[in-house]
Amino acid sequence: MLADVVDVDDMAKDLNNRIHECVDKAAIKKIVTEHSRPWINKNIADKLKELRNIIRKCRLRKSRANVTEYQRLQKVVSDVTEKAEEEWWNAECE
Repeated sequence: MLADVVDVDDMAKDLNNRIHECVDKAAIKKIVTEHSRPWINKNIADKLKELRNIIRKCRLRKSRANVTEYQRLQKVVSDVTEKAEEEWWNAECE
């Protein structure tokens, strides 16, 4: 009679282990570090590349027009990046 009785705690542990095994097999694991920037997409990467080119141009030939263009582009890139980061965090939190 004692052999037929199954311990409920053992059943719960077994079920929990099986669920974790299934999740490990099926789930996609993301590793996000403090250096990760998952919100950067192709558009933002192109803007950052353009900003780097303007920085180089400004460093080699510092004219008023180049500095003004650099400051304008820096603000645009900053705004776009902040907006994308905020949207990404909101999507992750939902």
